[in-house]
Amino acid sequence: MSHRHLTGSDLHYGYERGVEVLRGADLDVAPGSRVALLGANGSGKSTLLQCLAGTLRPDAGDVSLDGRPIDRSRRGLRAHRQAVQLVFQDPDDQLFSADVAEDVAYGPVNLGLSATEVRERVDRALDLLHITNLRNRPTHQLSFGQRKRVAIAGAVAMRPCVLLLDEPTAGIDPCGVDALFDTLADLERAGTTVALSTHDTALALEWADSVAVMSAGVTRQDRPSIIFSDSGLLQQAHLKAPWLTTLARDLVLDGILPPDAAPTTPEQLRSALRSAAVDRPRTVPANSVMP
Repeated sequence: MSHRHLTGSDLHYGYERGVEVLRGADLDVAPGSRVALLGANGSGKSTLLQCLAGTLRPDAGDVSLDGRPIDRSRRGLRAHRQAVQLVFQDPDDQLFSADVAEDVAYGPVNLGLSATEVRERVDRALDLLHITNLRNRPTHQLSFGQRKRVAIAGAVAMRPCVLLLDEPTAGIDPCGVDALFDTLADLERAGTTVALSTHDTALALEWADSVAVMSAGVTRQDRPSIIFSDSGLLQQAHLKAPWLTTLARDLVLDGILPPDAAPTTPEQLRSALRSAAVDRPRTVPANSVMP
């Protein structure tokens, strides 16, 4: 796997004539970046990801990989989907084989790979997703979280350069979310760029280095600190600023943190508070007696 640069520019798409879901949406997934796509339910996040993956053809605009527009021929789309894999929000939209190993193997088999290569890819994907123990389990006997991991494993077995995840944390408990992001870190180290959609602003602040907010069919993308400081944009998109951003802003206004403080994790906030305490001069009560 090698990093590729995936972009969507001025994308328009409507499921009904005259009713556009995307009205000029852009998204830039740079090599090695972590991109979080935020928006309310029904804002068009899933539609945008499907356009980027080549699953939907936009009515207007361009989807490019390394600056080259998608080749819409059957062969071109097949090559694009090898490089860019999309995992849907509902894993049942992707799982259809009798057992886990067979489902994960479906994509590699259809690439015409040898049985040995298919087996190696399946083994590696199951290992990365920590579901080797589920190899022979019927897919209909899996929990929702397990089915999500199998769906991701099926995408990973294709060895994509870019992995698009639509609401990957929906329906997963907090421990499962932590385990999922540990897995995403493993995938990044293996050479895959990850972009995901969510409406969890706290998660996006802590994980992403680039955030795009979708509202009224268009997007605005920038660094998390810039996006989450724009209250008007968040209100328009029916999102709330992460609690950490709000707390840090209040601490800056109270003079407890310096104006340039922008922690993105609780650990960074604690570090900033410790530094501020060290730098703050100690005051001596007026009635105290100096030695």
